Amino acid sequence: RWSFGLLETRVHPSFGNKRMPFVYLCRNDKILFATKHYELEPLDWKKGLDTDYDYPGRMKVRVKADGWTLEGEYIAGELFDFTDVLAELPAWIRKIASKFVKRPVFFRTRGKFVGMAIDPEGNTHKIDTAGPFEYVVTK
Repeated sequence: RWSFGLLETRVHPSFGNKRMPFVYLCRNDKILFATKHYELEPLDWKKGLDTDYDYPGRMKVRVKADGWTLEGEYIAGELFDFTDVLAELPAWIRKIASKFVKRPVFFRTRGKFVGMAIDPEGNTHKIDTAGPFEYVVTK
């Protein structure tokens, strides 16, 4: 059984716009690699529900770490949740919060990661695993 995870975060520009990346690949109970070095390419932008923000329908991922090579795509499925954080706040708090952020929104989809991994010995492994995808926009 395969497990793939990726977290791509950028802190707010007022805190330096620092990138904080992390990706891992596991099989059964073993961590095969965990690294902050990878390539990520968002593709096929989709419109969110009742919003002017878009989210990627696919994310192409390329990793070389600890002798492993991984190439694949996370394919977003059905959008099952959209959260506009400011809309969730009481009006009096929203007024204060909107002075610091424009409109933080969360897109949550069910999807799958499909790709190929090459292990340090040169063996090729097909990966096809499902899971949630969360894309957050904070401005």
